[in-house]
Amino acid sequence: MATLIKKMIWAPYSHLIDLKLLLLPFQELMLRIFLALDLLPGQKVLDAGCGTGNICSLLDLKTKGTVFFTGIDASESMINKARAKNLGQNFSWQIADLNQQLPFTNKSFDRVFCCHVLYNLAKPEFSLAEFHRILKPGGILVVATPQTNNPMAVLPEHFRQIFRQKDWPCLKKTCYSLPWFVLLAVYNLILSAQSTASKDFFYGEGELAGILAKANFQVLKIQPAYAGVDILAVAKKGG
Repeated sequence: MATLIKKMIWAPYSHLIDLKLLLLPFQELMLRIFLALDLLPGQKVLDAGCGTGNICSLLDLKTKGTVFFTGIDASESMINKARAKNLGQNFSWQIADLNQQLPFTNKSFDRVFCCHVLYNLAKPEFSLAEFHRILKPGGILVVATPQTNNPMAVLPEHFRQIFRQKDWPCLKKTCYSLPWFVLLAVYNLILSAQSTASKDFFYGEGELAGILAKANFQVLKIQPAYAGVDILAVAKKGG
């Protein structure tokens, strides 16, 4: 029954989540993740909590198919959508639970990134330790995680950027999509309520830096992102 309920929730959410692509601050966030990863041809990258594969799609476009991407997510619906979008031979998609030991050997990846997932995990410290385990020495971890459970807080900055850039087609699409953004926010609250975590973990800069250090990462950069809704951290595995 619990599995059925999860599928009933995740299936429509996997369609709503792509609304984020319309948000100008989210487009900026994806670009910042790309720059922070500092990707090189031939590298292996893990998207931990990949959703429908949107960030991998952008990274692949930027690196012109020269990087190998693995995406994992606990939702079958998300993985199916990610696989349908990204058919290249440099993509691999699989269902995996970030609350469990990851199905990869030690030192498997050059880069790991985790966007809008860490806060909703049962034991973020355990997940970060797993990221450390599967990264190669010198590998980079990029984490974007919200400071607050208010996904609608990004909309004012989105509208400011629209008017600053005079992007009227984007304004029209946004206004048309507003009811769906509200529904997306409702689904976020539902998912938080049915999460295996005892609570959501909304970290400030100092707290996030602390748990990264506890997982033996060297924090290279940590700063606000996504119109101040998120913290974006870049960390390195020693060696």
